[in-house]
Amino acid sequence: MIPPAILLMVAGAELLRQTRPDIYAQLVDAIRPDRITDFDWHALMLPPFPEMPAPAPDEQTCPDTLTAHLHQLLMVHEGYRLQLYQDTVGKWTIGCGRNLTDRGLRDDEARFLLANDIAETIAQITRALPWFSSLSPVRQAVIADMAFNMGLGNRFRGLLSFKNTLKLIEQGAYDAAASAMLKSKWASQVKTRAVRLAQMMKTDQWPDDIERVTS
Repeated sequence: MIPPAILLMVAGAELLRQTRPDIYAQLVDAIRPDRITDFDWHALMLPPFPEMPAPAPDEQTCPDTLTAHLHQLLMVHEGYRLQLYQDTVGKWTIGCGRNLTDRGLRDDEARFLLANDIAETIAQITRALPWFSSLSPVRQAVIADMAFNMGLGNRFRGLLSFKNTLKLIEQGAYDAAASAMLKSKWASQVKTRAVRLAQMMKTDQWPDDIERVTS
């Protein structure tokens, strides 16, 4: 079974690379395994992505006649879908015939999708919680991690259902907010993740195993 996160990540990745390569380059650099970044996420805010049409062949993606024609031929035969589906032999597939069951994703593709999701998550939080930008990078990361895990949601589910916790954070009552996080049903589900995030909220410090990066 393909994880649901892959369904959401694959759809917007190519559009981010094509439309905002500057943002893509910064985000991919920021999520290298040995790094975490304190740079200004808010400079990276993007409007909601429009629905992506099937890309037309161009000189960059199709450098020769064979590739250009094959590009179009495969679009006709394979189709082009932004949602996961099972092909005629039961393989989980997405895009233009991309076999996720057998092939999956390359490391650079997975990191590209993560960069895209990070940008969208930060943008969604900033729109929903205007005070988010006043927090330190560590506490911003706590909220973003929770939203990434649960989704932004609404007053009934997801990050926005943590009404009391978010109010405490907005007021600067970080110890109380950390305690509220640990008393939630979410904490009982994610366990160590919640403990780690609550500690970050309380101390405003990155965990010891996260390397500090200032540029």
